[in-house]
Amino acid sequence: MEEYYRFQNQLLIVAVAISATACLGIWLKFSAMTALSYGIGASAGLTYLRMLSRNVAQIGIESRDSSGGRLALVALVFLVSLKLDQVEFLPVFFGFLTHKLALVGHTFWSAFLRD
Repeated sequence: MEEYYRFQNQLLIVAVAISATACLGIWLKFSAMTALSYGIGASAGLTYLRMLSRNVAQIGIESRDSSGGRLALVALVFLVSLKLDQVEFLPVFFGFLTHKLALVGHTFWSAFLRD
């Protein structure tokens, strides 16, 4: 489990770094509102990743499935982004998917670059 917790922390740090870098780049290239929308999505994605990792850590200990909370988070963020005129949906959506870049990057690193 110690190795899993180390992986979990590394993945979260990489996801935060990617999200912050992308948010800054979007702010410089587009606008502050677009960057804020992206940041909202990225924050939701990081929260989703954290909830998922906690659920994975509980496999074998608890038998209840808690995917409802993660799904509710995703639905809430997307619904709020669709209802508010100030928040743009596509940056929220792409921000939410940013945590996937950390997963793909780690997979690539593990498969091809690690000794």
